Amino acid sequence: MIFKLLALILISSSLLNAQDVHIFYSTDIHGYAFPYRDQKTHIKYGSLASMATILEKRKAQNKSILFFDSGDAFQGTLIDRVTKGQLISDILNDPILSYTARVLGNHDFDYGTKITKERFSKATHPIMAINIKAKDPIIIDYLHDYAIIERNGIKFGIFGLIDKHTPKNQIASNIEGLIFDDESSYVKNMPKFLKNKGADVIVMLAHIGFFRTKRTPHHHVASNRPKLLKQILTQNDNIDILLDGHSHDLIYKKYDNTIITQAGYYGMYLGELTISFKDKKIAKVSQQFHHLDVKKYPTSKKFLNKFSKLRAQQIKLNQRLVAKVKRGFFIENDMEAKPQANDAVNFVTNAYYESAKNHGVDIDLAFNNVFGVRNHFFSRVGKITYGMLHKVSPFRNTLQVYDLTGQQILKILKHKGRRLGFYGATMTIDKSEYNAQKDGYTSTDFYFIKNGTKTKLQKDRVYKVVSPNYTAQTNNFLISKYKQNVQDLGTLDISALENFLITQSKLNPKLSSQKFLSLKDRSLTIIN
Repeated sequence: MIFKLLALILISSSLLNAQDVHIFYSTDIHGYAFPYRDQKTHIKYGSLASMATILEKRKAQNKSILFFDSGDAFQGTLIDRVTKGQLISDILNDPILSYTARVLGNHDFDYGTKITKERFSKATHPIMAINIKAKDPIIIDYLHDYAIIERNGIKFGIFGLIDKHTPKNQIASNIEGLIFDDESSYVKNMPKFLKNKGADVIVMLAHIGFFRTKRTPHHHVASNRPKLLKQILTQNDNIDILLDGHSHDLIYKKYDNTIITQAGYYGMYLGELTISFKDKKIAKVSQQFHHLDVKKYPTSKKFLNKFSKLRAQQIKLNQRLVAKVKRGFFIENDMEAKPQANDAVNFVTNAYYESAKNHGVDIDLAFNNVFGVRNHFFSRVGKITYGMLHKVSPFRNTLQVYDLTGQQILKILKHKGRRLGFYGATMTIDKSEYNAQKDGYTSTDFYFIKNGTKTKLQKDRVYKVVSPNYTAQTNNFLISKYKQNVQDLGTLDISALENFLITQSKLNPKLSSQKFLSLKDRSLTIIN
């Protein structure tokens, strides 16, 4: 890719402090442009509408500002899915926010490379991911390799990297023709390159997830990418500021020469670094996370008025009634629990199993990626709406049925069993194996439960399995390697959830989460 230099120069006068620059940063917005209420904490977050309030205030104070985002703007809300990222793209490009630069995330390809190009080609600021290459460069000609941007006489050299493992986290057809290079050579070479171009400060935007402390079955891992992290912290040409994304974490770590930080997800937080300089070098850094509770950070009237029609469309889509349930209906998505005992994961996987049966398939097992279940099932008022279901399962994958042998099922579980929810079977593992925190399980004590009958897995027998097409097609789980006789049911995963809830609520007019959960078997048992 030919290097493109974008030099944006802001000339400010009457600055309150001519040496201070304020760097704001967001990440993993996932379509949450408008205010929303968190289903578990009940906190109402202002997201981009509250960010706009903070930025308006800083601009009114003549502050010198940079505003970055670390990827995954797309995929998470119903209106984003309906508009295929058009809504969030229009908002992020609006001068009311005035982003300086953004890096692509894996979910920014969820609608395919053509849509990604259409959306990001219209960006009013540089879009980055220097380690993405293409067989046909035209499909990524909207990407900038770097930018040098000046504030208060300080030149910031900026480049962006996306996780090299993106092909493991994306359906192959969505990234067809793209190559995701290893990040290490860019980490090594770009700081020196930008310094030679006159940069005083090096900023790396990353959608990599260097630390994972929340949504992971590994609990509190010190670093998700230790080798790359060590390179960043020890090389001579250092990266001064690394703004990360992908792992949905709230992190601020200050090392000798590098700051690494990440500002959560879904617009719950906005990060801010206030940097003072001496002789064009960083002299002092203060940091804060703005917790975007609307009680503390009211939403911008200007922002809401400007996008009022789009917000009204979103509200209408979200409020469509699916089922009436008992007040206080709550099925928790607890990623700190063992995944196969996660109530929400079991609920969703059960729905897939029943959907396959309703299509006339003699189904044996349902699989699901535990990270594909994004939220809780929760209703205080006794109603489940379509918007609630979409928060739980926002990706709108179709269900696929395929054949796997018993031996292949065991290999899949050994490879990534901890990251797969399943329904229609039970497995027992040793406590020491579970506590080892490895991705896979080696147990062969696996039984299918069908029509009330429990039968032990037979290695040479062929079984019918159902899962979302992402779980089946990504190379993350080995399923794509082994599956045979694939049949796409044409049913969206969210439709399977909707039909399952409707059926259950008709059987139990005041369906309670407690009653529902007591009727199902746990799929994983841990023994001493």
